[in-house]
Amino acid sequence: AGAVPQMQVLAHAEPEDKYLLLAHLMERGDVVLTTQTDLPDLGSARLSSVTVALETSPPVITQNADVVACGDRLSAVITAVLWGRCLHHVVCRFLQFQVVAIVGALMLTFLTLVSTPNAAWPLTVPQLLWLSLVLDGLVALAFGMDFKEVDTPHTAPIRGPLLTEDMWIAIACELLFQFV
Repeated sequence: AGAVPQMQVLAHAEPEDKYLLLAHLMERGDVVLTTQTDLPDLGSARLSSVTVALETSPPVITQNADVVACGDRLSAVITAVLWGRCLHHVVCRFLQFQVVAIVGALMLTFLTLVSTPNAAWPLTVPQLLWLSLVLDGLVALAFGMDFKEVDTPHTAPIRGPLLTEDMWIAIACELLFQFV
């Protein structure tokens, strides 16, 4: 247990040793990724946070894995983690934009109806649907082209909600800016 903080990779260990190490790391609250190639590794696979099966793993391992890497190299696993983190970043930004756009349109409609009693709807239902369709398409295209560089070995695991407290503050500031 004393060598665990300095350890980064454990390779070619006995299944019982892997299981004990994973149990200790999970108990400590770490996010653990394991690559599984053999049937004796199945016990530690069920214990880890994320299980990656390699392409040549037996069918039982690939069926129980969270991710199946196309290739038998560690670089394929690292690439999968990079893409996952990039996707997480894009989804968070897209959700932040969506919340601002939808709440902004609803506030504009509500404030217009409340402030002028005999006014017509500022945006009709078809206009709101078209606005949503255009915004969703353009934003998805823009965020889909945005690839964030992630330094995997030096970046902490992603935990917590998709919309963080900082994002909610940014949403509130953007909405306030739109209506002032």
